[in-house]
Amino acid sequence: MRILLFAFIGSIFALYVSPVTTHWSAARLEDATQHNLISLCVLSGLLCLACLSLIHGFARFRLQQARWLTYPPLPVAVVIAFLLAAIWPSLAGWIAAIPHIEPSIAIMIAIGYGLYWVLSASAVAAVHALRRHVESVDAPDTPTESRATLEALTDEQLSAWFAREQPISSPREDLFGFWEFAETVLQKLWREGNTIALQGGFGAGKTSFIRLLEHRAAQRRAPLYFARVSCWGFEEAIAAQKSVLSTLVKSTNERVECLSIRQLPQEYVSVASKRLEWLSLFSSSDETPVEQLQRLSPILTAIGRRVVVVVEDVDRAGQKFDISTVFALLAQFREVRNLAFILTISPHQVADFARLCEFTEFLPVPAASTVAILCQRIRDRLIKSFPDDILVDKVQDLVNAERIESIAALMMPGVKDWPTAVIQLLRVPRFLKRALRRFSEAWNTLHGEVSIDALLMTCALREAAPSAFSFLQAELDDVLTAASQTSHQSNNEHINKLREELKESWQNVVNKKEFDARPVEVVIQHLFPGTSFLSKSHVIPTALKQGPSGSRAKTYALRLFTERVEVTE
Repeated sequence: MRILLFAFIGSIFALYVSPVTTHWSAARLEDATQHNLISLCVLSGLLCLACLSLIHGFARFRLQQARWLTYPPLPVAVVIAFLLAAIWPSLAGWIAAIPHIEPSIAIMIAIGYGLYWVLSASAVAAVHALRRHVESVDAPDTPTESRATLEALTDEQLSAWFAREQPISSPREDLFGFWEFAETVLQKLWREGNTIALQGGFGAGKTSFIRLLEHRAAQRRAPLYFARVSCWGFEEAIAAQKSVLSTLVKSTNERVECLSIRQLPQEYVSVASKRLEWLSLFSSSDETPVEQLQRLSPILTAIGRRVVVVVEDVDRAGQKFDISTVFALLAQFREVRNLAFILTISPHQVADFARLCEFTEFLPVPAASTVAILCQRIRDRLIKSFPDDILVDKVQDLVNAERIESIAALMMPGVKDWPTAVIQLLRVPRFLKRALRRFSEAWNTLHGEVSIDALLMTCALREAAPSAFSFLQAELDDVLTAASQTSHQSNNEHINKLREELKESWQNVVNKKEFDARPVEVVIQHLFPGTSFLSKSHVIPTALKQGPSGSRAKTYALRLFTERVEVTE
């Protein structure tokens, strides 16, 4: 109905206003071209094309919108308007004197504009199709596409994998089982009305998983559209609500004309907050928030699709952000047919997921064996890249150590050896990538100057437990003094007091609960033998000759912490 209303108004404009504006524009153009017919035609054509391109680009008219006859795109109203202007009867009396457009000209404009719209939209669609084809040639996908395996990846491919900080979007980049998990989640979304809370800590790969889920849905030809929105940085929940709804409308408008709901974000916020604001001319001001959202249902039903709104980074909003208002919006989404949502959130976030979502899913954690293989392969590649170096300290077999520790843990739980502790710390994809990237870059400078295992431990601490690393960096001199094997013989009272002070400072760091204390303390005791006084964790460390122990402990510690070798050493 809105299209017909706009066509009716447009036909009046085309019939009686366009001749006046056309006559004025023609006079200006004739003056500009000095009455040169060829220049006039060329300039007029270029101006028309430029104006139409700007209008279409601004309004985001798309060819695929024409597939849905129930909700025709706005350009259809323009074509109908000029066709109506061609058959519109001339008004008698005093209106008859007003110049109006000739029917033949109106029909020619309608046909010309219709052709322009179809051709321009087809050109845009062709460019997108060509781009997708080029991408598919570079990275061909098949219906049986599966995730990558460590055995199939070369060292260069592994290096390229951890060198990228961006989220992955292809199963060929998935090393942690997200691709298989995406099928499980997709099956739940396929059934109408399902809403999901996806829990995963910082850096666990939630954004990567959502991209793989979209990839999986496209591969399965699932009738789903995904609309992703991030709440990161919002200070007010109202702004987040508008962002969620704006993204929803924009995503839907990519496929079908959403003229009737373009003002939904502003209208919903106005109604939900009970403020008297200017609403759309064609909207009912007495609608409830749920009724506002339900205006989406007929559109989605007409095109036979379901929209999945993915709300990310709710736990990274500003301090004044009231998360309950976003949860209230998502709860109302459940009342809208063909509308579902996925809420990605930290497991530490306090919320009643059972009432908000039908399902609560936990993002898969990388297997310890996978992390061990990755670390060992990268370390072996780094060692081979400098064959002339002499490894003073024995290199630990990380894979074998992880296997032995996993068996021993059945009888005596708890992390005891540094390989298992490092693997435990790096079972977060973001921490693992960052640690391996830093490990590779630092070894190019420190090869032959420090123990490679000590460097791996330091990189794991720096990336997975930055507050613990900062503690060691700030208290380095006192830690080395308190940990030295002979210091207690010279001044027992002073050392005991120093150890108590360090232990208290360390407990303050641990109490912030920013990391898992047990593996961090195991790594610290292996890096700095003699620091068992910091905690109740007792291990049997092996002093590294090129590590922060012995007579040159501070020299090696500074090399590991600064990742450079001083010329004066």
